[in-house]
Amino acid sequence: MTANKTLTALIHYRALELLESQGWPEHTDAVAVSAKWPCWLGICVRLNAGDLVRLLPKLATQLVITEQQNKRLYRAVRKLRGTQAEMVLSLDQLVTPAVPGDNTLVTFPDAHQWLTDKEIQAVLNVMKSAIRKVCIQMLDDACLIQTAVMPSQQVKLFERKTRYFRMVAEECDGESWFDATDTEETDRVLDAILNKGARYGCVRLLVVNELVGTVVAYEDISDVLRCPGQSPRHWMCREALHNVCSAARQDVLSLLNAFRPFLHKV
Repeated sequence: MTANKTLTALIHYRALELLESQGWPEHTDAVAVSAKWPCWLGICVRLNAGDLVRLLPKLATQLVITEQQNKRLYRAVRKLRGTQAEMVLSLDQLVTPAVPGDNTLVTFPDAHQWLTDKEIQAVLNVMKSAIRKVCIQMLDDACLIQTAVMPSQQVKLFERKTRYFRMVAEECDGESWFDATDTEETDRVLDAILNKGARYGCVRLLVVNELVGTVVAYEDISDVLRCPGQSPRHWMCREALHNVCSAARQDVLSLLNAFRPFLHKV
């Protein structure tokens, strides 16, 4: 799995967490506006009358609305109970969003069968305000996740030097095996990223020949979670360290063996 797929998986999982915490039904999904903008999401769900009756009061308690709007909303909720009413939220890909939530299209067909104009407007106002609120939170959290998982080679994570060789650890876009179905691990990673400023991704160990400035061996450590100020020994994989050192020794020995006949002739 590439770093971009890990980013998409983490953002999607976090979006579903936020939707669940705000009372949206389980079948609600969050969809990226485009692959180019993974942090911008839209909400997609089909809500029947039962869903609306359960969801609207929950959303209203999380918003600032007037007493009159609240009364109209609760009248609408009472009228919708037991009806065939349906609301559909979908991704409007023709809209380039200026603010979070703009690209979620809300349709409420045949609403006049059960509600007055003012009651319909009260329902739509609450729904659109709730969409805007959750999409803003999605964007904020998604930006933190994107910052945490996109590799940067500007800072060396670890460096050790000998007379002729140097070992360096740096972030890279190597392959990742992140599995978003492992909810316990995903919760741990998201908690560290959102609440502790952690970084997550692939780390590459390189052994550099200082005499000629070439990389003689490297090894990737996938799915590394690093918290700020944490010592390298907390995330360093000893097996990867052993492998890269062994590969470097083999490269040096191969070079020596290649030049040995020439040295004997001299």
